[in-house]
Amino acid sequence: MKWIICSAAVALGLLSLSCGDPEPVSEEPAAVPGSSDLVLTVVDSVGAEMGDSTYMFGAIAGMSLRSDGSFSVMDRVMCNIRLFDEQGSHLRTISRPGEGPGELTNPLAFFAWRDGSFGVLDPWRGGIHRFSEDGEWLGIDLDVTMNVHLDPVVVGDSSFAALRVRENVGESDQPIVRMFIGLFPMTFEPTVEYWYEEVPFEPLEMANWALRVYFYLNWTADPVSGRVYVAPFREGEYVVRCLDSSGELIRELTLETLLIERDEFEIQVERDYVAQFLTSAEGGDPIYSVECEPWAYRLPVSEIRVDDAGNLWVLRGIEDTPRFDIWSPDGELIAAGELPGMENGDIRFRVGGGRMLLYYENPLDYQKIYLVEYEEELLASP
Repeated sequence: MKWIICSAAVALGLLSLSCGDPEPVSEEPAAVPGSSDLVLTVVDSVGAEMGDSTYMFGAIAGMSLRSDGSFSVMDRVMCNIRLFDEQGSHLRTISRPGEGPGELTNPLAFFAWRDGSFGVLDPWRGGIHRFSEDGEWLGIDLDVTMNVHLDPVVVGDSSFAALRVRENVGESDQPIVRMFIGLFPMTFEPTVEYWYEEVPFEPLEMANWALRVYFYLNWTADPVSGRVYVAPFREGEYVVRCLDSSGELIRELTLETLLIERDEFEIQVERDYVAQFLTSAEGGDPIYSVECEPWAYRLPVSEIRVDDAGNLWVLRGIEDTPRFDIWSPDGELIAAGELPGMENGDIRFRVGGGRMLLYYENPLDYQKIYLVEYEEELLASP
């Protein structure tokens, strides 16, 4: 089973490495239009270091936010899905560790289907499992045990967009690996490809490739319109590509940005996290080196998500305090929001309807989900 992720990670470095280091910039980044429109406020949090296990998270690997404010969380370590109401009170837990029907071993991805059911990708348990909202196991939707779909986003009623890899051999004997984002109508192969990168296969560069393509790549999809947004790693550039449901480029969203150096502590934390993640994903015994050399600067774009109105939220990676640029479906920068009192970092979030769920992927203490609110009416396009 080692090649479940290894076959993906082989291609995760599909962006070529830079030939030189850019000059650092330490000045504050310039303001952009709408940069002070929106204030986000943390109103509560869900998570505990010790105590009630329903509120303890081992490793959050997916979450969803509903229009009524309730939400669901998949925990990779605990091998379950937990449902919470809008106040953060636990409602029920779905699945558990094990090898019986509907039990999980190493769940890698989470689907919140629009009919209320849930999907979990666990290649060690045969593929994409489906559960009803009440917790009943409904079977396996798609058999997947190798070269799995990474970071899926639900599109429509039964399709999803995801990251996957393919190994090709061209005219030479040098294997070529292709990483791509595609549309999968519950299929192993895609019907549409939105973005791809290719590189020659170099086993000794595995972890660095994984870092620059998988960990530094940001992408998402609008489940209603089917649009896909991709922000590939381009050193020092703020660029988000917007593609329609057929894969045609609509526009690129760009902003001027600066290079902000990271300190050695930030870099070492990332080294350790990548090594831990790859080791865990390979079942504890990778056949390649998990050592990597992170980029010396903060990412201009560190996470992107679409809200329920079709607006794209872009988390800037260069700020000390989390700041979000909000782009309308027409490509207009309609607002920017700040989350005072929080530190920027490896933040993952979901947003919509005046509420945001946010957590740190690699916290210094323990994982918790922050419940954040904002004034939704301020996002109306003029």
